[in-house]
Amino acid sequence: MVRYRLPGIIALFACLLPFYDLAAAAHTNGLVISELYRDPPGGEGEVGGGKTHEFVELFNCSSDTFQVAGLFVTNGAGADSIVAVDDTVPGGERCTYGASTIVPGAVALILDRDYCLLPAGAAVSRFSLPEGTVLLTISDTAFGSAGLAAQHGVALYRGRKNHIDTLYDVAADTPFVLETPTSGLLHLTDPPNIEGYSLSAKSFTSGFLQYDYTADSINPGRVAALRGAWLLEPEFGQPSADRSTVICTLQMQSFRNESEVRLHITGGGRTVTSITVPVIDRQATGTAVLPVDGTALQVSIEGCPECIWPLDVSSAVTPAQAAHVSELFPRGTAYEPEWVELYNSSSAAVNLKNWSIATPEDTTVVTPVSLQLAPHAYLVLTKNAAVLAQRYPSLDNIVQPQSWASLYNSRDTVFLLDSRNHLVETVCYDADVIGEWPAVSIERSDFSQGCGVNVWTVPERSTPGMPPQSRNAAPGTSPHLEIGPVPFTPDNDRRDDLLAVTLTLPPGAAADITIYGFDGTPLASFQKRVTSVVYWDGRSGGRGAPAGPFFVCAEVTSGTKKTVLRKKGILWRR
Repeated sequence: MVRYRLPGIIALFACLLPFYDLAAAAHTNGLVISELYRDPPGGEGEVGGGKTHEFVELFNCSSDTFQVAGLFVTNGAGADSIVAVDDTVPGGERCTYGASTIVPGAVALILDRDYCLLPAGAAVSRFSLPEGTVLLTISDTAFGSAGLAAQHGVALYRGRKNHIDTLYDVAADTPFVLETPTSGLLHLTDPPNIEGYSLSAKSFTSGFLQYDYTADSINPGRVAALRGAWLLEPEFGQPSADRSTVICTLQMQSFRNESEVRLHITGGGRTVTSITVPVIDRQATGTAVLPVDGTALQVSIEGCPECIWPLDVSSAVTPAQAAHVSELFPRGTAYEPEWVELYNSSSAAVNLKNWSIATPEDTTVVTPVSLQLAPHAYLVLTKNAAVLAQRYPSLDNIVQPQSWASLYNSRDTVFLLDSRNHLVETVCYDADVIGEWPAVSIERSDFSQGCGVNVWTVPERSTPGMPPQSRNAAPGTSPHLEIGPVPFTPDNDRRDDLLAVTLTLPPGAAADITIYGFDGTPLASFQKRVTSVVYWDGRSGGRGAPAGPFFVCAEVTSGTKKTVLRKKGILWRR
């Protein structure tokens, strides 16, 4: 979702705009609109605050100090001069008041004047504003002519109420021509508005800005990429052929004079890599090779305790075979809407932002904001979260997408796609193949295939969001054994280092699980297990088991009946 703004738009409309310095309009090394909140929930006097809680956040990413006097903000329909807030605002007691300047690296927040005038006892939520935020407001009672609508963009300029001298930044995704501050309404419609979410700018260090949903709904007074006197933004390249590593480029900008910077990337209690990067004209670029696994990585700057940034590799790279459609309920009723359950079978967290579930006729985007699916965790997507929560009160891992691609009751094909629109898997269901199917869900019994005769089973009751060890097999059903991942690579690289052995048994049954090498030598055993998941670390007798094929055998005892289940796996060491 890249919004090509300035200088791309400048090049397109340069011939139409002879009225002010176009070069100054480029956001790089200037004062930029870093966050825009146009659609707060609620109304006047209500908790969400409604129109009184609109704000425009500014960030000085240049080496110049900006004077507040003469700055204006406009949505193209009305222009407002920007002035300092003098009186203390609840929730912002440690902010900067009465400011006449915005210094390099500072964040300023333009609040609605009505927000500043709210009485101390007003029954509305207040922003929690960080120390040092420069608090500003507007000369009028509302942004523009009557506040900001959900689709409005804004522009920041220096001049007068009816004249633009210097345009600093424009948050818009449609072509604009501003002959005067009120000559044409500005629009920012991509991504589509979500009530209660602001849009924040990304990629300050590149030649254009991106606007995307703010990860925490709103984040007033804070620029996510800014820590201390440093701005840092990661850019991920393509993963390696085996999807075990990815190249990460770290773009940095300093707001003080530095000759070099020492970076440390850590995760899982250890240092992944350390690099020293020269700083030239307050700009620096570092490159590192990062593992694609379940470790929470972060990058820090030596000598700067507050300079720590998370590195979300899962937002850029999806581990192979990470997520599956694990359970479906396509036969929605007034009491139980349609739902789809997803399961992360890998040892790495998966960011489901902009993933989608599709049918041949329609597509459902899982979520437009960051959403981590932990290893071996479940998530339920549904057409109506409120109704499903009433049906299953203990269900908390539930998401209602903004739109829903309806499923056919008896047969359909479902596609799971990642954030880059790459196909993750395809699953099919057909009532004629499944057989007797009462008013319950169908459960995925085989993750190695998505379409076939043995893919789906019909449980005694639906179990949305519940892992296998929480499911009780129906009386009289057959025991079931699954292992994964295959291949299994216990080489301490924190990727597929554990083999999950999943056992599902009828009530009253138990099993002895033994893992054998290819030559029949016992490698590990788990005695008298009931329905559960156990993990093998690839060791036998205190040492690493030999590489190659192995077999997992479960001897199930139910009363006087004994059944043996077998699965073949492969152990690799790099």
